[in-house]
Amino acid sequence: MLRIEGTLTPASPEDTRGHMTASLSSTESRDRGPREASSRSNRRRPNVILRVLDRATRPPWLTFYAVLNLSLSLMIGVRHHRAVDGPLGPGGDIASGDFMAFYTGAMFVNDGRGRELYDLATQNEYQLELTGPPNTQWQPYINPPLLAVALAPLASLPYRYAYWSFAVLTLLAFIGSMVLFKPKLTHLARDRLTWLTTLALTASWLPLFRSMAGGQNSLFTILLLVGLYAAWRDNRMILAGVALGLLSYKPQFGLLLGAVFIARGMWVALTAAGATAAAHYALGAVFMGADWPLRLLDTLRVHRTLEQQIIANHFSILPTAGYSLPGPFAVWVAAIGIAGVAILCVWQARRIGPADTRFPILYGLLVCGTLLVSPHLQHYDVAILAIPTLLTLDYLLGQGRPPRLIWRLLLAVGFLFYPIYHIGASIGFQPLFLWLLSVFIWDWALLARPSAPETEVEQHEPSAGNALHGAPA
Repeated sequence: MLRIEGTLTPASPEDTRGHMTASLSSTESRDRGPREASSRSNRRRPNVILRVLDRATRPPWLTFYAVLNLSLSLMIGVRHHRAVDGPLGPGGDIASGDFMAFYTGAMFVNDGRGRELYDLATQNEYQLELTGPPNTQWQPYINPPLLAVALAPLASLPYRYAYWSFAVLTLLAFIGSMVLFKPKLTHLARDRLTWLTTLALTASWLPLFRSMAGGQNSLFTILLLVGLYAAWRDNRMILAGVALGLLSYKPQFGLLLGAVFIARGMWVALTAAGATAAAHYALGAVFMGADWPLRLLDTLRVHRTLEQQIIANHFSILPTAGYSLPGPFAVWVAAIGIAGVAILCVWQARRIGPADTRFPILYGLLVCGTLLVSPHLQHYDVAILAIPTLLTLDYLLGQGRPPRLIWRLLLAVGFLFYPIYHIGASIGFQPLFLWLLSVFIWDWALLARPSAPETEVEQHEPSAGNALHGAPA
């Protein structure tokens, strides 16, 4: 018989628990490995997205997009102009923007019928001959005489070639604006890559390109406003006054700036502006009669009824309030808003002169204020916001504060925002007004902050190759 020596000792409860704990720990460790890797991967995804957005909103990626966008815009513009054979497109819509109105004014001057120009019935008859009946989208010339007289040589050309010539003139106005602007945008123009990016983005911005290639006159306004800024900054008061006087071709854009000149006691500039405006009146008197201002005002009063049909496309204070708010309340809101903007602009202009490092921001504020208080501001005039935007970006770069990613993304949204004006009639409010108001508040907030002395700015400025690159994300 076999006998087994020894005894079997049962495991203690403590040992059992120890083995179980070790086993569970080992299992949890194996499970936690994939979970932690997945968590790290999830955390990395937003960082990757931010890095991509950061690169996409800085040169050279931004430069590539800007040049590509400009190239495509030019192709579309050339195709559009080749297709235009008259005022109306194949569907009966106006194919040449406001140029039909300008061509009408030029034709009346060229034919020696200037005294009839502000007769809306006569203009309508002429445009019916131009387009053929029915002309349901006729565009009367309701500007002061200067533009009609200046464009009179185009009236000797067939409509198609006159339209092409007008596009060349607006292109030259853009080039002239950038030539005048470049010496003042010292940080956006400090190296070729940054300046190329700035030019391509500005030229391809839809409202500006549409004005340049689509028969609008906003580029002439931009040229005068940039010229006024350059002359004022250089203390060339006569030239600043001449630019202000030439703005009488669209007088709503000269009112606030004229008030600022008075408040600052810029009498030389005001004298030059008055002389230029008087020459404009005399030119109109020669071609249209001495009473042309009264007849123009009467025409505007009659045309106001027609203008109500497209009031949803306007985005200054007065039409926005009139379209979006009930009767008497709208009048009060518009009056208070216009007075507030004007007082704020004049007050800031009395504090800050052209030698102040904040002067570019002040001028941007004045341009925004000019647009806000204008009684007539169509959607395509949002192109004028290129002026305060460029001035503000150049100022921030000069202060050693390149825009961070969030601000670059907001600017990108603004760059693509223009087509939203189409929904104004549907929602009972023109969204472009919020865009204009945002730039105005942006400049106002920057004026409230002290600027860094130039000696400190130079120490913190981005390098020449990174002027538009912005701060890290």
